[in-house]
Amino acid sequence: MKIARCDVYSYRLPLTMPLPVADRMLVRRDGLALHLVAETGHEGWGDIAPLPGFSRESLAEAQQQALALARRTVGRAREPDDPRLNDLCPSVRFGFDSAWMMLGADAQNTSTFRQSALLYGDTEHCLELVRSAIKKKFHTFKLKVGRGRMEEDAERIRRIQAALPGEAELRLDANRAWTLEQARALAHQLPEFKPAYIEEPLADPAQLSAFHEETGWNLALDETLRGYRPEDDLPAIKGVVAWVIKPTLVGPLDDTREWQSRAHREGLSAVISSSFESGLGIRMLGEIASRDPDVAAGLDTYRYLAEDVLSARLDFDEAFIDLHEARNIQVNPARLNLLT
Repeated sequence: MKIARCDVYSYRLPLTMPLPVADRMLVRRDGLALHLVAETGHEGWGDIAPLPGFSRESLAEAQQQALALARRTVGRAREPDDPRLNDLCPSVRFGFDSAWMMLGADAQNTSTFRQSALLYGDTEHCLELVRSAIKKKFHTFKLKVGRGRMEEDAERIRRIQAALPGEAELRLDANRAWTLEQARALAHQLPEFKPAYIEEPLADPAQLSAFHEETGWNLALDETLRGYRPEDDLPAIKGVVAWVIKPTLVGPLDDTREWQSRAHREGLSAVISSSFESGLGIRMLGEIASRDPDVAAGLDTYRYLAEDVLSARLDFDEAFIDLHEARNIQVNPARLNLLT
């Protein structure tokens, strides 16, 4: 299938509230949309949205690569073994692979997945989100911790846990905020509590095994996996039950699929997680998550987009998502700016 046209657009989407991401406050989401049109008339869209503070590439670098990629893509069929694809930064490769997947209508075998509810803000705001999510049949919740005083985190966890139904699970995400001593102190303040897992609690990942052995808390890896390929030998860490996979940071869709497959082989959960992508990217992450519908994906960042590049918002506000309607939502050209 040869490509007749390949365009790159920019977008800028406001958030509903400022959100702490890495070492900054995110107030909007800037990114790129890649549009492929085949000689047959088939179309495919991909989202290119490097996340500040996490992606190794800047948006300017991604844009430069995307424009060069667009120029050399026109008039060609895809060459899977093209070595130049390996030189693409992760966000551009994710967007390019996504567009090709849509172009070939290569949807996953299933059409549903489930997701976790993301809890942000102070305790009262988190409790409001919990009550709303319970009504929508969410059973998995993710709470960001490590951004304030330890005592506040402990009290917030107690109150959220008390508000959850008995079958619900609470995941914690600390983004490497603590020393071993600090993380141990939090666990000691919550002697009756065991999270489904805590994601990257320590600034020094070499101490993760010690933290698990002392507290019994299960672990999930995110930042610790950065720089590894799915075929690489990984650090031996006790207590790991899940890998958090962010396809925008991974790059090739084949690598994301292999991370999922390897996790399954090793008895772990591969949690597909968003990086504040636009609806284009979130929809693709839903397709990826549908390969393993029993693992709740972390796509609830979409709720914090005040606007989107799609003509109608994705109906991703429930615990269980059906992708059939989402696949038919078109891009809104008024939200895009063509780059030359």
